[in-house]
Amino acid sequence: MSQFGIDVSSYNGKIRWDKVKEAGCGYAVLKITQRNLSFDNRFRENWKGCAQQHIPCGVYRYVYEATPKQARRAAEMVVKLLDSVDAPEGTMVWWDMEDDSIEPVLAQERETLKESVLTARKVVEEAGYGFGIYCGLWWYRSIIGKMDIDCPYWIARYPTSRALPFGTAPAAKYRPEIKGQLWGWQYSSAGQVPGIDHRTDLDVIYGSITTPIVYAEPKENLRRGDRGDGVCWVQQRLNCHGAHLAVDGIFGPKTEEAVRAFQQKNGLAVDGIVGPNTRRKLR
Repeated sequence: MSQFGIDVSSYNGKIRWDKVKEAGCGYAVLKITQRNLSFDNRFRENWKGCAQQHIPCGVYRYVYEATPKQARRAAEMVVKLLDSVDAPEGTMVWWDMEDDSIEPVLAQERETLKESVLTARKVVEEAGYGFGIYCGLWWYRSIIGKMDIDCPYWIARYPTSRALPFGTAPAAKYRPEIKGQLWGWQYSSAGQVPGIDHRTDLDVIYGSITTPIVYAEPKENLRRGDRGDGVCWVQQRLNCHGAHLAVDGIFGPKTEEAVRAFQQKNGLAVDGIVGPNTRRKLR
């Protein structure tokens, strides 16, 4: 079942996410970084807005990195920024490939670019997040599709340049045809969306989505047998440090084992209890 969605950045200005939700938005992709790898100026604000309105969302990095070394640095920063907002496991990271500066000409440049994408993917997926590629249909057919990278694809193809109200999609015959997995179709950059004063990218989402649930850090000590959102926070933070726990709010044997392993690794008292010192390290 498909859903209508949007993708936004600081260029869209201040967004009234309650209005976006009322309009029926089922998904949002948020720009997470600027070229210099710092946060997009409105990322935290938009992430919080989506969380408050329970709008599932992912993030994208507009890519300037053509070599594996550059890609690793960029992907590591994206992961670090996602960790800082307690992004849930599985949050999608879209590698936005469209800039002229990385367009390969020679065969070796194509191979190097492919290795850079695979490097970014490895970093992102090892951190517990999802990875996909965004590009225009021309980029896919001419460059990306020939790399045979097995991942979800989010493809841009605009059948019209006229302004479109949110929830109005072009005819299915214009849907991008690719041999890979089509996760989503960006079909306009001139969308009119309630709650957003500027024209906005519009999408149809076909693939899976993840809801950003942001849990507050607990103030009390937590131990085996406890339940609730505080335990969810602990599980999310442990996952950010390499654990692979279900974020279910139940402090069971696996969570206790992960806590003990974290404490041992970080020179803390190994008691399986999440007290002030352990919480400080988990941040």
